[in-house]
Amino acid sequence: DHNWGIRNWRFMWRYIYIPPVKIAPPLKIDGVEYNAFIGSMVEYGNVMKDAAIGGLVSQDGKVLSWSGATSMRKFAPKWFEVKSSPGVGIGDDALSEGEFEITIGLGLH
Repeated sequence: DHNWGIRNWRFMWRYIYIPPVKIAPPLKIDGVEYNAFIGSMVEYGNVMKDAAIGGLVSQDGKVLSWSGATSMRKFAPKWFEVKSSPGVGIGDDALSEGEFEITIGLGLH
């Protein structure tokens, strides 16, 4: 979507962006110390459901990609229950405040 053509933002149905989160102390996996976490989960119309894109990032730029994550339907169920017209947001009523838990898989080689 960000690489070419005109974007139709109404085609993006659900989206969660997780900004860079510092991990302290760093998480050491296969000898690499990862000190940040970033990612997003998205649904684009009927072509991409529960896409989980993100990873752990080291200070020197190494990335350990996600291989999957908890479905948005599991930790944000109201987003799937609230009805709206195409292109019209569902508003604050469908957003839950407080804590939620997700599990991510990592693409170890």
